[in-house]
Amino acid sequence: MDTENLAADIFYASLKAVNSYESVKLYIDEIDDVYKKGFYNKMLVIGFGKAACPMAKAVEDFVGELIETGIVITKYGHCGGMGGLL
Repeated sequence: MDTENLAADIFYASLKAVNSYESVKLYIDEIDDVYKKGFYNKMLVIGFGKAACPMAKAVEDFVGELIETGIVITKYGHCGGMGGLL
């Protein structure tokens, strides 16, 4: 592998490692288990900050049928056309 490709691979791997959507996705099964085993009847999604939109989107994408309502507060332009909750 040449230096340019190696640098690009490292760069994209580091971006993926700090991707808030992917980070939340790792815990979706646990979120679902806690919800179902805890006999909860409502799921509320609340988030704030620059990473809030992709995090809320991950929850919505994987357990959206459980979400009653939610609010996400972030700086203008950080949700970039996400639908649903966002």
